[in-house]
Amino acid sequence: MIGGLIAVALVPLTAGAASATVTTPAAPVGVYENTATPIVSTGTWSNMSSSSDSGKSSSYLNLPGSAALTFTGTAVRWTSRTTPSSGIAYVNIDGVRVATVDRYSAQTLYQQTVFQTRSLSAGVHTITVERSGLSNPASTGKNLLIDSITVIDTTAPAQPTGALASTSGGQTAISWLPVAASDLAGYRVYQLPATGAARLIGWVTPTATSFTVSGEVGDSTLRYLVSAVDLTGNESVRSAPIAVISGKTPVTSARYSQCPTASVTVTNSAELLRALPYAKPGNVIRLAPGTYTGQIKVTANGTPTQPIWICGSRDAIVNVGGISLNHGFLINNSSNLIVTGMTVTNGLKGVAVLASHHVTISDLLIQEIGYEGVHLQSQTTDSTVVGNTIRRTGRLDPFYGEGVYIGSSKNNWCALTACLPDRSDRNAIVGNTLSESGSQLIDAKEGTTGGVIRGNLLSGLNGMARSDGWVMVMGNGWSVTANTGSVSTKNGFQVNGSMPEWGLRNIFANNTGAVNSTGVGFDVYELKGRGSSNTLVSCSNTITGAAAGFSNLPCVA
Repeated sequence: MIGGLIAVALVPLTAGAASATVTTPAAPVGVYENTATPIVSTGTWSNMSSSSDSGKSSSYLNLPGSAALTFTGTAVRWTSRTTPSSGIAYVNIDGVRVATVDRYSAQTLYQQTVFQTRSLSAGVHTITVERSGLSNPASTGKNLLIDSITVIDTTAPAQPTGALASTSGGQTAISWLPVAASDLAGYRVYQLPATGAARLIGWVTPTATSFTVSGEVGDSTLRYLVSAVDLTGNESVRSAPIAVISGKTPVTSARYSQCPTASVTVTNSAELLRALPYAKPGNVIRLAPGTYTGQIKVTANGTPTQPIWICGSRDAIVNVGGISLNHGFLINNSSNLIVTGMTVTNGLKGVAVLASHHVTISDLLIQEIGYEGVHLQSQTTDSTVVGNTIRRTGRLDPFYGEGVYIGSSKNNWCALTACLPDRSDRNAIVGNTLSESGSQLIDAKEGTTGGVIRGNLLSGLNGMARSDGWVMVMGNGWSVTANTGSVSTKNGFQVNGSMPEWGLRNIFANNTGAVNSTGVGFDVYELKGRGSSNTLVSCSNTITGAAAGFSNLPCVA
Protein backbone atom coordinates (compact mmCIF):
# COMPACT_ATOMS: atom_id res chain seq x y z
CA MET A 1 0.00 0.00 0.00
CA ILE A 2 1.15 3.59 -0.51
CA GLY A 3 2.92 4.79 2.59
CA GLY A 4 4.46 1.36 3.27
CA LEU A 5 6.38 -1.11 1.13
CA ILE A 6 5.23 -4.65 0.47
CA ALA A 7 6.84 -7.26 -1.75
CA VAL A 8 5.36 -7.56 -5.24
CA ALA A 9 6.59 -8.12 -8.78
CA LEU A 10 8.34 -4.91 -9.93
CA VAL A 11 10.45 -4.39 -13.02
CA PRO A 12 13.28 -1.83 -13.23
CA LEU A 13 11.98 1.65 -14.00
CA THR A 14 15.15 3.31 -15.22
CA ALA A 15 18.83 2.78 -14.69
CA GLY A 16 19.57 2.30 -11.02
CA ALA A 17 15.99 1.39 -10.00
CA ALA A 18 15.60 -1.69 -7.81
CA SER A 19 13.46 -4.78 -8.36
CA ALA A 20 11.46 -6.59 -5.67
CA THR A 21 10.69 -10.27 -5.25
CA VAL A 22 7.41 -11.76 -6.44
CA THR A 23 5.36 -12.72 -3.39
CA THR A 24 1.78 -11.75 -4.33
CA PRO A 25 -0.35 -12.68 -7.33
CA ALA A 26 -1.04 -10.22 -10.14
CA ALA A 27 -4.11 -8.07 -9.53
CA PRO A 28 -7.24 -8.99 -11.51
CA VAL A 29 -9.76 -6.61 -13.14
CA GLY A 30 -10.93 -3.98 -10.67
CA VAL A 31 -10.41 -0.54 -9.16
CA TYR A 32 -7.45 -0.21 -6.76
CA GLU A 33 -7.68 2.85 -4.58
CA ASN A 34 -4.58 4.71 -3.46
CA THR A 35 -4.32 2.72 -0.21
CA ALA A 36 -5.05 -0.70 -1.75
CA THR A 37 -2.59 -3.43 -0.80
CA PRO A 38 -1.65 -4.43 -4.39
CA ILE A 39 -0.21 -0.96 -5.06
CA VAL A 40 3.46 -0.95 -4.05
CA SER A 41 5.36 2.27 -3.39
CA THR A 42 8.88 3.59 -2.97
CA GLY A 43 9.58 6.89 -1.27
CA THR A 44 7.68 8.72 1.45
CA TRP A 45 3.98 9.10 0.64
CA SER A 46 1.24 10.94 2.54
CA ASN A 47 -2.52 10.61 2.37
CA MET A 48 -5.15 13.38 2.16
CA SER A 49 -8.91 12.99 2.34
CA SER A 50 -11.60 14.40 0.07
CA SER A 51 -15.11 13.21 -0.75
CA SER A 52 -14.36 14.18 -4.36
CA ASP A 53 -11.75 11.43 -4.74
CA SER A 54 -12.91 8.04 -5.96
CA GLY A 55 -12.04 6.34 -2.67
CA LYS A 56 -12.47 9.48 -0.53
CA SER A 57 -8.69 10.03 -0.41
CA SER A 58 -5.54 10.43 -2.51
CA SER A 59 -1.85 9.83 -1.79
CA TYR A 60 0.91 12.26 -2.75
CA LEU A 61 4.70 12.31 -2.95
CA ASN A 62 6.96 15.39 -2.82
CA LEU A 63 10.32 13.55 -2.95
CA PRO A 64 11.71 10.86 -5.28
CA GLY A 65 9.65 7.69 -5.44
CA SER A 66 7.09 5.71 -7.38
CA ALA A 67 3.98 3.52 -7.17
CA ALA A 68 3.43 0.29 -9.07
CA LEU A 69 0.71 -2.26 -9.71
CA THR A 70 1.26 -5.68 -11.24
CA PHE A 71 -1.89 -6.95 -12.90
CA THR A 72 -3.38 -9.41 -15.34
CA GLY A 73 -5.13 -7.80 -18.28
CA THR A 74 -4.84 -5.79 -21.46
CA ALA A 75 -5.91 -2.33 -20.26
CA VAL A 76 -5.08 -0.07 -17.32
CA ARG A 77 -5.94 3.46 -16.19
CA TRP A 78 -4.30 5.86 -13.70
CA THR A 79 -6.68 8.38 -12.10
CA SER A 80 -5.43 11.44 -10.23
CA ARG A 81 -6.20 14.92 -9.12
CA THR A 82 -4.65 17.60 -11.29
CA THR A 83 -3.61 20.67 -9.29
CA PRO A 84 -1.69 23.98 -9.44
CA SER A 85 1.23 22.28 -7.60
CA SER A 86 1.40 19.09 -9.65
CA GLY A 87 4.56 17.91 -11.31
CA ILE A 88 5.42 15.80 -14.31
CA ALA A 89 5.36 12.01 -13.97
CA TYR A 90 6.80 9.14 -15.97
CA VAL A 91 4.62 6.14 -16.74
CA ASN A 92 6.35 2.83 -17.35
CA ILE A 93 4.80 -0.42 -18.54
CA ASP A 94 6.94 -3.51 -17.91
CA GLY A 95 9.98 -1.32 -17.37
CA VAL A 96 9.59 0.67 -20.58
CA ARG A 97 8.69 4.35 -20.42
CA VAL A 98 5.50 4.85 -22.41
CA ALA A 99 4.29 8.31 -21.35
CA THR A 100 5.31 11.56 -19.72
CA VAL A 101 2.32 13.07 -17.91
CA ASP A 102 2.00 16.73 -16.95
CA ARG A 103 -0.59 16.89 -14.15
CA TYR A 104 -0.65 20.68 -13.79
CA SER A 105 -4.01 22.48 -13.94
CA ALA A 106 -4.87 26.04 -12.90
CA GLN A 107 -7.62 24.70 -10.59
CA THR A 108 -7.81 21.42 -8.71
CA LEU A 109 -9.76 18.81 -10.69
CA TYR A 110 -10.70 15.43 -9.24
CA GLN A 111 -10.85 11.90 -10.66
CA GLN A 112 -9.06 12.84 -13.86
CA THR A 113 -7.85 10.08 -16.17
CA VAL A 114 -4.24 11.15 -16.70
CA PHE A 115 -3.06 7.93 -18.35
CA GLN A 116 -4.80 4.99 -20.00
CA THR A 117 -3.87 2.21 -22.36
CA ARG A 118 -6.06 -0.52 -23.85
CA SER A 119 -3.55 -2.11 -26.22
CA LEU A 120 -1.48 -4.42 -24.04
CA SER A 121 -0.97 -8.05 -24.91
CA ALA A 122 -2.90 -10.60 -22.86
CA GLY A 123 -1.00 -11.57 -19.72
CA VAL A 124 0.74 -10.10 -16.66
CA HIS A 125 2.02 -6.50 -16.76
CA THR A 126 3.31 -3.89 -14.34
CA ILE A 127 2.41 -0.22 -14.51
CA THR A 128 4.76 2.08 -12.59
CA VAL A 129 4.09 5.77 -12.01
CA GLU A 130 7.32 7.62 -11.15
CA ARG A 131 7.98 11.15 -9.87
CA SER A 132 10.26 12.82 -12.42
CA GLY A 133 11.29 15.88 -10.39
CA LEU A 134 10.20 18.07 -13.30
CA SER A 135 7.21 20.41 -13.56
CA ASN A 136 5.26 22.67 -15.85
CA PRO A 137 6.64 26.25 -15.68
CA ALA A 138 3.26 27.40 -14.34
CA SER A 139 3.23 24.85 -11.50
CA THR A 140 4.17 25.78 -7.93
CA GLY A 141 5.34 22.25 -7.12
CA LYS A 142 6.50 18.88 -8.44
CA ASN A 143 4.28 16.43 -6.56
CA LEU A 144 3.14 13.01 -7.74
CA LEU A 145 -0.41 11.99 -6.79
CA ILE A 146 -2.40 8.74 -7.00
CA ASP A 147 -6.17 8.54 -6.63
CA SER A 148 -6.63 5.04 -8.08
CA ILE A 149 -5.31 2.58 -10.61
CA THR A 150 -7.91 0.56 -12.52
CA VAL A 151 -7.34 -2.72 -14.31
CA ILE A 152 -9.94 -2.25 -17.02
CA ASP A 153 -12.37 -5.00 -17.91
CA THR A 154 -12.34 -5.45 -21.70
CA THR A 155 -14.46 -8.61 -21.91
CA ALA A 156 -17.99 -8.05 -23.15
CA PRO A 157 -20.97 -10.05 -21.87
CA ALA A 158 -22.44 -12.87 -23.93
CA GLN A 159 -24.80 -12.14 -26.80
CA PRO A 160 -28.49 -12.10 -25.76
CA THR A 161 -30.48 -14.99 -27.18
CA GLY A 162 -34.11 -16.05 -27.40
CA ALA A 163 -35.29 -12.59 -28.46
CA LEU A 164 -38.98 -12.29 -29.39
CA ALA A 165 -41.36 -9.42 -30.23
CA SER A 166 -45.13 -9.10 -30.30
CA THR A 167 -47.76 -6.38 -30.50
CA SER A 168 -50.69 -5.96 -28.15
CA GLY A 169 -52.81 -3.03 -27.05
CA GLY A 170 -51.07 -0.64 -29.43
CA GLN A 171 -47.53 -1.37 -28.18
CA THR A 172 -44.63 -3.59 -29.23
CA ALA A 173 -43.16 -5.83 -26.52
CA ILE A 174 -39.61 -7.15 -26.96
CA SER A 175 -38.25 -9.90 -24.71
CA TRP A 176 -35.08 -11.99 -24.45
CA LEU A 177 -33.38 -14.53 -22.22
CA PRO A 178 -31.22 -13.20 -19.36
CA VAL A 179 -27.45 -13.02 -19.82
CA ALA A 180 -25.34 -14.43 -16.99
CA ALA A 181 -22.68 -11.88 -15.98
CA SER A 182 -21.70 -10.77 -12.48
CA ASP A 183 -20.99 -7.22 -13.69
CA LEU A 184 -24.01 -6.82 -15.98
CA ALA A 185 -25.17 -3.18 -16.11
CA GLY A 186 -28.19 -3.68 -18.36
CA TYR A 187 -29.41 -4.13 -21.91
CA ARG A 188 -29.60 -1.80 -24.89
CA VAL A 189 -32.44 -2.03 -27.39
CA TYR A 190 -32.04 -0.90 -31.00
CA GLN A 191 -34.45 -0.41 -33.86
CA LEU A 192 -33.12 -1.53 -37.24
CA PRO A 193 -34.67 0.49 -40.09
CA ALA A 194 -35.16 -0.89 -43.58
CA THR A 195 -32.04 1.02 -44.66
CA GLY A 196 -29.22 2.48 -42.64
CA ALA A 197 -27.69 1.78 -39.26
CA ALA A 198 -29.46 0.55 -36.14
CA ARG A 199 -30.84 3.29 -33.87
CA LEU A 200 -30.55 3.07 -30.11
CA ILE A 201 -34.05 3.42 -28.59
CA GLY A 202 -33.93 1.97 -25.09
CA TRP A 203 -31.98 0.93 -22.01
CA VAL A 204 -33.18 -1.36 -19.22
CA THR A 205 -31.79 -2.67 -15.93
CA PRO A 206 -29.85 -5.95 -15.59
CA THR A 207 -32.86 -7.65 -13.98
CA ALA A 208 -35.19 -6.76 -16.86
CA THR A 209 -35.60 -9.02 -19.87
CA SER A 210 -38.18 -7.02 -21.80
CA PHE A 211 -38.76 -3.59 -23.29
CA THR A 212 -41.98 -1.96 -24.53
CA VAL A 213 -41.99 0.41 -27.49
CA SER A 214 -44.75 3.03 -27.65
CA GLY A 215 -45.69 5.17 -30.61
CA GLU A 216 -44.09 3.36 -33.55
CA VAL A 217 -45.56 3.70 -37.03
CA GLY A 218 -48.52 1.35 -37.40
CA ASP A 219 -48.94 -1.55 -39.82
CA SER A 220 -45.29 -1.76 -40.82
CA THR A 221 -42.56 -4.34 -40.37
CA LEU A 222 -40.23 -3.33 -37.55
CA ARG A 223 -36.95 -4.97 -36.58
CA TYR A 224 -35.18 -4.78 -33.24
CA LEU A 225 -31.82 -5.82 -31.77
CA VAL A 226 -30.77 -6.34 -28.14
CA SER A 227 -27.28 -6.21 -26.61
CA ALA A 228 -25.90 -6.71 -23.09
CA VAL A 229 -23.60 -4.15 -21.45
CA ASP A 230 -21.38 -4.51 -18.39
CA LEU A 231 -20.46 -1.95 -15.74
CA THR A 232 -17.31 -1.00 -17.62
CA GLY A 233 -19.26 -0.22 -20.77
CA ASN A 234 -18.31 -3.31 -22.77
CA GLU A 235 -21.14 -4.20 -25.14
CA SER A 236 -21.94 -7.68 -26.37
CA VAL A 237 -22.60 -8.72 -29.92
CA ARG A 238 -26.15 -7.67 -30.71
CA SER A 239 -28.87 -10.28 -30.94
CA ALA A 240 -30.18 -11.54 -34.24
CA PRO A 241 -32.80 -9.11 -35.63
CA ILE A 242 -36.32 -9.58 -34.26
CA ALA A 243 -39.00 -8.79 -36.85
CA VAL A 244 -42.58 -7.89 -35.99
CA ILE A 245 -45.50 -6.32 -37.84
CA SER A 246 -46.65 -3.44 -35.67
CA GLY A 247 -50.25 -2.89 -34.77
CA LYS A 248 -52.08 0.40 -34.84
CA THR A 249 -50.49 2.34 -32.01
CA PRO A 250 -51.84 5.42 -30.22
CA VAL A 251 -49.50 7.58 -32.28
CA THR A 252 -51.21 6.66 -35.56
CA SER A 253 -54.72 5.64 -34.54
CA ALA A 254 -55.57 8.30 -31.95
CA ARG A 255 -55.11 11.40 -34.07
CA TYR A 256 -57.70 13.99 -34.90
CA SER A 257 -57.84 12.87 -38.53
CA GLN A 258 -58.92 9.42 -37.33
CA CYS A 259 -61.82 10.60 -35.15
CA PRO A 260 -64.82 8.37 -35.92
CA THR A 261 -68.36 9.52 -36.69
CA ALA A 262 -69.84 11.41 -33.77
CA SER A 263 -72.21 9.72 -31.33
CA VAL A 264 -73.20 13.18 -30.13
CA THR A 265 -72.24 16.71 -31.20
CA VAL A 266 -72.16 19.51 -28.61
CA THR A 267 -72.05 23.27 -29.14
CA ASN A 268 -71.19 24.70 -25.70
CA SER A 269 -69.72 23.79 -22.32
CA ALA A 270 -73.04 23.00 -20.70
CA GLU A 271 -73.91 20.46 -23.39
CA LEU A 272 -70.44 18.94 -23.20
CA LEU A 273 -70.54 18.58 -19.41
CA ARG A 274 -73.99 16.96 -19.63
CA ALA A 275 -72.79 14.46 -22.26
CA LEU A 276 -69.59 13.35 -20.54
CA PRO A 277 -71.10 11.37 -17.60
CA TYR A 278 -73.07 9.25 -20.06
CA ALA A 279 -70.13 8.40 -22.35
CA LYS A 280 -69.74 4.65 -22.86
CA PRO A 281 -66.94 2.64 -24.51
CA GLY A 282 -66.89 3.43 -28.22
CA ASN A 283 -68.77 6.73 -27.91
CA VAL A 284 -67.52 9.80 -29.80
CA ILE A 285 -68.28 13.30 -28.49
CA ARG A 286 -67.59 15.96 -31.11
CA LEU A 287 -67.23 19.65 -30.24
CA ALA A 288 -68.68 21.92 -32.92
CA PRO A 289 -66.71 25.11 -33.72
CA GLY A 290 -67.25 27.75 -31.04
CA THR A 291 -66.04 28.79 -27.60
CA TYR A 292 -66.35 26.46 -24.60
CA THR A 293 -65.91 28.41 -21.39
CA GLY A 294 -64.66 27.21 -18.04
CA GLN A 295 -62.98 23.97 -17.01
CA ILE A 296 -63.95 20.67 -18.65
CA LYS A 297 -63.88 17.89 -16.02
CA VAL A 298 -63.68 14.40 -17.46
CA THR A 299 -64.04 11.00 -15.80
CA ALA A 300 -64.55 8.46 -18.57
CA ASN A 301 -63.48 4.87 -19.12
CA GLY A 302 -63.44 3.18 -22.47
CA THR A 303 -61.81 -0.12 -23.34
CA PRO A 304 -58.67 -0.91 -25.35
CA THR A 305 -60.77 -1.83 -28.39
CA GLN A 306 -63.49 0.78 -27.81
CA PRO A 307 -61.96 4.00 -26.45
CA ILE A 308 -64.02 7.11 -25.75
CA TRP A 309 -63.25 10.04 -28.09
CA ILE A 310 -63.58 13.77 -27.43
CA CYS A 311 -62.89 15.47 -30.78
CA GLY A 312 -63.02 18.96 -32.16
CA SER A 313 -61.28 21.11 -34.75
CA ARG A 314 -58.98 23.98 -33.79
CA ASP A 315 -62.05 26.20 -34.13
CA ALA A 316 -63.50 24.48 -31.06
CA ILE A 317 -61.84 26.65 -28.41
CA VAL A 318 -61.77 25.74 -24.72
CA ASN A 319 -61.23 29.11 -22.99
CA VAL A 320 -61.03 28.75 -19.21
CA GLY A 321 -61.31 32.47 -18.58
CA GLY A 322 -57.98 33.34 -16.97
CA ILE A 323 -54.43 32.03 -16.51
CA SER A 324 -54.82 31.91 -12.71
CA LEU A 325 -58.09 29.95 -12.79
CA ASN A 326 -58.78 26.29 -13.62
CA HIS A 327 -57.50 23.85 -16.24
CA GLY A 328 -58.77 23.50 -19.77
CA PHE A 329 -59.30 19.74 -19.39
CA LEU A 330 -59.08 18.12 -15.96
CA ILE A 331 -59.04 14.36 -16.60
CA ASN A 332 -59.28 12.17 -13.51
CA ASN A 333 -59.58 8.40 -12.97
CA SER A 334 -60.02 7.80 -16.68
CA SER A 335 -58.80 5.17 -19.11
CA ASN A 336 -58.79 4.46 -22.83
CA LEU A 337 -59.74 8.07 -23.51
CA ILE A 338 -58.72 10.23 -26.47
CA VAL A 339 -58.86 14.04 -26.42
CA THR A 340 -57.89 15.46 -29.79
CA GLY A 341 -57.94 18.43 -32.12
CA MET A 342 -59.20 21.45 -30.17
CA THR A 343 -57.62 24.70 -29.00
CA VAL A 344 -57.10 25.10 -25.24
CA THR A 345 -56.23 28.56 -23.96
CA ASN A 346 -56.33 31.05 -21.11
CA GLY A 347 -56.18 28.59 -18.20
CA LEU A 348 -53.94 27.71 -15.27
CA LYS A 349 -53.00 24.43 -16.99
CA GLY A 350 -53.90 23.34 -20.48
CA VAL A 351 -54.59 19.65 -19.83
CA ALA A 352 -54.09 17.86 -16.49
CA VAL A 353 -54.39 14.07 -16.31
CA LEU A 354 -54.55 12.48 -12.83
CA ALA A 355 -54.71 8.83 -11.72
CA SER A 356 -55.47 7.62 -15.23
CA HIS A 357 -54.08 5.22 -17.79
CA HIS A 358 -54.08 4.80 -21.57
CA VAL A 359 -55.14 8.39 -22.18
CA THR A 360 -54.13 10.07 -25.44
CA ILE A 361 -53.81 13.84 -25.81
CA SER A 362 -53.29 14.58 -29.51
CA ASP A 363 -53.25 17.40 -32.06
CA LEU A 364 -54.31 20.12 -29.63
CA LEU A 365 -53.21 23.74 -29.83
CA ILE A 366 -52.41 24.73 -26.24
CA GLN A 367 -51.37 28.35 -25.65
CA GLU A 368 -51.48 31.26 -23.21
CA ILE A 369 -51.31 29.06 -20.12
CA GLY A 370 -50.46 30.10 -16.55
CA TYR A 371 -48.49 26.95 -15.58
CA GLU A 372 -47.90 23.70 -17.56
CA GLY A 373 -49.28 22.99 -21.00
CA VAL A 374 -49.87 19.26 -20.35
CA HIS A 375 -49.37 17.58 -16.97
CA LEU A 376 -49.51 13.79 -16.50
CA GLN A 377 -49.45 13.13 -12.76
CA SER A 378 -50.66 11.15 -9.73
CA GLN A 379 -49.79 7.69 -11.09
CA THR A 380 -50.96 8.36 -14.65
CA THR A 381 -49.43 5.61 -16.80
CA ASP A 382 -49.24 4.26 -20.33
CA SER A 383 -50.50 7.48 -21.87
CA THR A 384 -49.48 9.39 -24.99
CA VAL A 385 -49.03 13.09 -25.72
CA VAL A 386 -48.63 13.32 -29.51
CA GLY A 387 -48.75 15.87 -32.28
CA ASN A 388 -49.70 18.83 -30.11
CA THR A 389 -48.54 22.42 -30.53
CA ILE A 390 -47.80 23.83 -27.06
CA ARG A 391 -46.58 27.39 -26.67
CA ARG A 392 -46.52 30.36 -24.34
CA THR A 393 -46.78 28.44 -21.05
CA GLY A 394 -45.76 29.76 -17.63
CA ARG A 395 -47.48 33.11 -18.22
CA LEU A 396 -48.50 33.31 -14.56
CA ASP A 397 -45.20 31.98 -13.16
CA PRO A 398 -42.36 30.82 -15.47
CA PHE A 399 -41.08 28.47 -12.74
CA TYR A 400 -44.11 26.22 -13.27
CA GLY A 401 -44.26 26.77 -17.02
CA GLU A 402 -43.19 23.44 -18.51
CA GLY A 403 -44.58 22.54 -21.91
CA VAL A 404 -45.13 18.88 -20.94
CA TYR A 405 -44.62 17.78 -17.32
CA ILE A 406 -44.63 14.11 -16.32
CA GLY A 407 -45.00 13.05 -12.68
CA SER A 408 -44.53 15.37 -9.74
CA SER A 409 -41.78 16.73 -7.53
CA LYS A 410 -40.90 14.73 -4.43
CA ASN A 411 -42.01 17.78 -2.46
CA ASN A 412 -45.59 17.07 -3.59
CA TRP A 413 -45.68 13.28 -3.13
CA CYS A 414 -47.31 13.44 0.29
CA ALA A 415 -50.10 15.62 -1.08
CA LEU A 416 -50.63 13.61 -4.27
CA THR A 417 -49.51 10.00 -3.82
CA ALA A 418 -49.57 9.20 -0.09
CA CYS A 419 -45.90 10.14 0.28
CA LEU A 420 -44.90 7.46 -2.25
CA PRO A 421 -43.15 8.20 -5.55
CA ASP A 422 -45.45 9.48 -8.27
CA ARG A 423 -44.97 6.54 -10.63
CA SER A 424 -46.41 8.09 -13.74
CA ASP A 425 -44.67 5.43 -15.82
CA ARG A 426 -44.42 4.36 -19.45
CA ASN A 427 -45.78 7.57 -20.91
CA ALA A 428 -44.85 8.65 -24.44
CA ILE A 429 -44.25 12.28 -25.48
CA VAL A 430 -44.00 12.05 -29.26
CA GLY A 431 -43.98 14.42 -32.21
CA ASN A 432 -45.03 17.61 -30.44
CA THR A 433 -43.97 21.17 -31.28
CA LEU A 434 -43.05 23.10 -28.13
CA SER A 435 -41.91 26.71 -27.79
CA GLU A 436 -41.98 29.80 -25.57
CA SER A 437 -42.26 27.87 -22.32
CA GLY A 438 -41.45 29.46 -18.99
CA SER A 439 -39.39 26.46 -17.86
CA GLN A 440 -38.30 23.20 -19.53
CA LEU A 441 -40.13 22.27 -22.68
CA ILE A 442 -40.36 18.67 -21.37
CA ASP A 443 -39.74 17.68 -17.73
CA ALA A 444 -39.80 14.03 -16.57
CA LYS A 445 -39.71 14.07 -12.77
CA GLU A 446 -38.18 11.75 -10.19
CA GLY A 447 -40.48 8.80 -9.56
CA THR A 448 -41.23 8.20 -13.24
CA THR A 449 -39.83 5.24 -15.18
CA GLY A 450 -39.76 3.82 -18.69
CA GLY A 451 -41.07 6.78 -20.67
CA VAL A 452 -40.40 7.85 -24.25
CA ILE A 453 -39.57 11.36 -25.49
CA ARG A 454 -39.24 11.12 -29.26
CA GLY A 455 -39.45 13.23 -32.39
CA ASN A 456 -40.39 16.51 -30.72
CA LEU A 457 -39.48 19.97 -32.06
CA LEU A 458 -38.09 22.05 -29.18
CA SER A 459 -37.44 25.78 -29.37
CA GLY A 460 -36.07 27.87 -26.53
CA LEU A 461 -36.38 31.13 -28.43
CA ASN A 462 -38.17 33.79 -26.37
CA GLY A 463 -38.68 31.35 -23.51
CA MET A 464 -37.18 29.10 -20.82
CA ALA A 465 -36.62 31.95 -18.36
CA ARG A 466 -36.53 29.42 -15.49
CA SER A 467 -34.67 26.63 -17.27
CA ASP A 468 -31.26 25.99 -18.78
CA GLY A 469 -32.19 23.08 -21.05
CA TRP A 470 -34.90 21.89 -23.43
CA VAL A 471 -35.48 18.53 -21.74
CA MET A 472 -34.93 17.59 -18.10
CA VAL A 473 -35.03 13.95 -17.02
CA MET A 474 -35.01 13.12 -13.31
CA GLY A 475 -36.68 9.71 -13.60
CA ASN A 476 -35.26 6.33 -14.63
CA GLY A 477 -35.11 4.44 -17.89
CA TRP A 478 -36.32 7.23 -20.16
CA SER A 479 -35.63 6.94 -23.90
CA VAL A 480 -34.97 10.39 -25.41
CA THR A 481 -34.51 9.99 -29.16
CA ALA A 482 -34.82 11.80 -32.50
CA ASN A 483 -35.76 15.16 -31.00
CA THR A 484 -34.70 18.43 -32.62
CA GLY A 485 -33.80 21.43 -30.46
CA SER A 486 -32.94 25.01 -31.31
CA VAL A 487 -31.75 27.92 -29.15
CA SER A 488 -31.28 27.20 -25.46
CA THR A 489 -30.51 29.37 -22.46
CA LYS A 490 -27.51 27.15 -21.59
CA ASN A 491 -27.59 23.37 -22.23
CA GLY A 492 -29.50 21.11 -24.58
CA PHE A 493 -30.66 17.90 -22.85
CA GLN A 494 -30.20 17.32 -19.12
CA VAL A 495 -30.32 14.60 -16.48
CA ASN A 496 -30.59 15.59 -12.83
CA GLY A 497 -29.67 12.61 -10.67
CA SER A 498 -29.45 14.55 -7.41
CA MET A 499 -31.97 12.26 -5.68
CA PRO A 500 -30.79 8.80 -4.57
CA GLU A 501 -32.12 6.03 -6.83
CA TRP A 502 -33.37 8.44 -9.49
CA GLY A 503 -31.88 9.90 -12.67
CA LEU A 504 -30.61 6.44 -13.68
CA ARG A 505 -30.32 4.37 -16.89
CA ASN A 506 -31.60 7.04 -19.26
CA ILE A 507 -30.68 7.04 -22.93
CA PHE A 508 -30.19 9.85 -25.45
CA ALA A 509 -29.79 8.91 -29.11
CA ASN A 510 -30.30 10.36 -32.59
CA ASN A 511 -31.17 13.82 -31.24
CA THR A 512 -30.16 17.01 -33.07
CA GLY A 513 -29.62 20.32 -31.35
CA ALA A 514 -28.35 23.81 -32.12
CA VAL A 515 -27.73 24.98 -28.56
CA ASN A 516 -26.24 28.37 -29.43
CA SER A 517 -25.33 29.06 -25.82
CA THR A 518 -22.64 28.61 -23.16
CA GLY A 519 -23.38 25.07 -22.01
CA VAL A 520 -23.10 21.52 -23.32
CA GLY A 521 -25.37 19.48 -25.53
CA PHE A 522 -25.90 16.86 -22.79
CA ASP A 523 -25.48 17.79 -19.14
CA VAL A 524 -25.68 14.77 -16.83
CA TYR A 525 -25.47 15.19 -13.07
CA GLU A 526 -24.72 11.92 -11.25
CA LEU A 527 -25.04 11.82 -7.49
CA LYS A 528 -22.46 9.06 -6.96
CA GLY A 529 -19.90 10.32 -9.45
CA ARG A 530 -19.19 10.11 -13.13
CA GLY A 531 -20.57 7.01 -14.80
CA SER A 532 -22.58 5.89 -11.76
CA SER A 533 -26.00 6.53 -13.30
CA ASN A 534 -25.52 4.29 -16.34
CA THR A 535 -26.81 7.15 -18.46
CA LEU A 536 -26.08 6.51 -22.12
CA VAL A 537 -25.33 9.41 -24.48
CA SER A 538 -25.04 7.98 -27.97
CA CYS A 539 -22.54 9.32 -30.50
CA SER A 540 -25.47 9.34 -32.94
CA ASN A 541 -26.57 12.67 -31.45
CA THR A 542 -25.61 15.82 -33.36
CA ILE A 543 -24.95 19.01 -31.39
CA THR A 544 -23.85 22.41 -32.67
CA GLY A 545 -23.32 25.76 -30.98
CA ALA A 546 -22.61 24.37 -27.49
CA ALA A 547 -19.71 26.46 -26.24
CA ALA A 548 -18.76 23.97 -23.49
CA GLY A 549 -18.85 20.94 -25.79
CA PHE A 550 -20.93 17.96 -26.82
CA SER A 551 -21.44 16.40 -23.38
CA ASN A 552 -19.96 16.13 -19.91
CA LEU A 553 -20.04 12.33 -20.44
CA PRO A 554 -18.20 10.53 -23.24
CA CYS A 555 -20.52 9.36 -25.98
CA VAL A 556 -21.10 5.70 -26.78
CA ALA A 557 -21.08 4.49 -30.36
